[in-house]
Amino acid sequence: MRLWEGFAPYNAGQLLTMHEPHQSDPAQAWLDVVAQLRVTHWTLSPVSTRIFHENVASSINQDLNRPWSDDDAPLRPIVANDRELLTLGLTYRHCLADSASVRMLMSAWIDRIVAGPGWSPSMRLVELSESFRLLSARTLREAFAELGRLRRVKRVGRLTDLKLEHLSRWISVDAPDGLINSLRVLARSRGAKVNDLFIAAAARVCSRHVAREINPSRTDVGVGTIVDIRGESRSADDSFAFGLSLGFLQTFFTQDDLQDQNRAVMKAASQSRCARTRRLAHTSQIRLRAALWQHGRLTRSEIAEFYRKRCPLICGISNVNLNGSTLASHHPQHLSSYVRVSPLGPMLPIVFTPTTLGQRLSIGFTYRQGVINDDVANLILSEFVRELVSMQ
Repeated sequence: MRLWEGFAPYNAGQLLTMHEPHQSDPAQAWLDVVAQLRVTHWTLSPVSTRIFHENVASSINQDLNRPWSDDDAPLRPIVANDRELLTLGLTYRHCLADSASVRMLMSAWIDRIVAGPGWSPSMRLVELSESFRLLSARTLREAFAELGRLRRVKRVGRLTDLKLEHLSRWISVDAPDGLINSLRVLARSRGAKVNDLFIAAAARVCSRHVAREINPSRTDVGVGTIVDIRGESRSADDSFAFGLSLGFLQTFFTQDDLQDQNRAVMKAASQSRCARTRRLAHTSQIRLRAALWQHGRLTRSEIAEFYRKRCPLICGISNVNLNGSTLASHHPQHLSSYVRVSPLGPMLPIVFTPTTLGQRLSIGFTYRQGVINDDVANLILSEFVRELVSMQ
């Protein structure tokens, strides 16, 4: 991730809305969180506090494309007041913290606002342990077999405007009321997970609208899934561990799979079950290290083309269910909504970020403007929702 930052920014974000007025000043509340939750000197520096009273989406999109230096504190708070609504957010340098870590900070922030000046943190953050169980030989063989599978996947094309090639943009939408409940019922009836439905829907929609190179030997579609793997660590404190602990999975579809919605769902479900059983998400660290070796042999201009050819995934899914989390304890009394903003690294030109809070499903959508334009992006997001609705 740090190497990719030398090529393009690799930033992410999270936003929540509170629908009741509170006496606490959100800026002071953030500073109190900074003072109470100490991880390292650079992680929660008070210098990082910047308050925005402007369009939130505009601030997010500016920060997505803003280069970060090691001298900058890696968190930029966002605060926007709109009479009845208070929006809190954090944009952050993703190579230093994952989504789960930032959610802990967001949870502490809202805790402090609700509790007032007498607040004390209910959690103790620790630095993330990197100790994981060994992987079996079979798991490693299956992981490297996936690399061969990528040779049959179509490469994503590019727009001709090179100025937009690595610029990221984010939009979001709320799914219709009750949709997430219907998807849960449907997934159970098919022996699948809700995330499998998201993967199938993303593959079907993006295959229709994302331009890809014509190559007779490459006819399949690949979708990436970002996975939180901190639960596999040996450390007992990892539920509150701050850092980066992510794995990566790939799901493949033939053109015949994509023609039938139910077939696409079952294909996603079968591959997901195998990945969970074999713990394939953990092998992504090995594959990333292999890619690092390649970095040293390539010029800067060759790096992006290397990933486009070797990891030709059409899109990615980063799905989070907040129900049961500390954040959910504030919903619906104080917390109204929660949305996430995924970064775009070397492998994924498009990422969907479904986030479930209570009965509400919010879907973020980050896309590389050098791959699809704004009109196509809005079309893909609306069709993604329609695809999910049609599954009911």
